[in-house]
Amino acid sequence: MCTELAIRRDDARARFDRSAVTDSDVLLGRHLRTEHDAPVHRPAGAPGTR
Repeated sequence: MCTELAIRRDDARARFDRSAVTDSDVLLGRHLRTEHDAPVHRPAGAPGTR
């Protein structure tokens, strides 16, 4: 599943489809949190950060 989502994101980047990149990032982050109990990195200043 991780690989499929990463490939989807890379394909979206190659098409310059920023909306699809964002969607893929959200799905990949959700997958990592739920299936791998991994923390998700949020850039400084992003919503939900201090």
